[in-house]
Amino acid sequence: MTRRRLHSVAAALLAGAMAWSFLDYWAAVKTRPEAAPKPVAAIVVLTGGPARVRAGLDLLAAGASERLFISGAGKKVTADAILAANQDVTVRRSNRIEIGHAEDTAGNAAETAAWAADNDVDGILLVTANYHMPRSLLLFRQAAPDLKIYPQPVAASASAPTIAGEWMKYLATRLGFSR
Repeated sequence: MTRRRLHSVAAALLAGAMAWSFLDYWAAVKTRPEAAPKPVAAIVVLTGGPARVRAGLDLLAAGASERLFISGAGKKVTADAILAANQDVTVRRSNRIEIGHAEDTAGNAAETAAWAADNDVDGILLVTANYHMPRSLLLFRQAAPDLKIYPQPVAASASAPTIAGEWMKYLATRLGFSR
């Protein structure tokens, strides 16, 4: 086989592998979540947009759990400030909401795993954007293999570069190149 032909075959195989990888990622984005028991031990929200926090608050208000852990909030964010920004939510007791300050998704997973272990939490509703859920699940399952996780993806519009970036991070995580 000539070098040129070998390069063509390698390029075709790489393109096929990349297409398969994207289809695997996209299928994970579009997967419908399994039903969670009611109530579940806790709701965990990964920050990144107000719709995620709102979805977590709505689940809390609906009785899906008695606890809400928000991972990845800014250092000055408080439960009272979150409730003040969402005054139409029927949750009025900020003591049901705890805040974590992880700086990335791997940090969210580690922070939540430690919080869950410290609080005897055995199952969570995981709330994050639909395009972010596949990688979040991989990292959470690595950090807390015994924690039962019920995905609660929030429909989010994202630009093509955002989707492509998240897919590349997902691929790196699947291949073990990401924490």
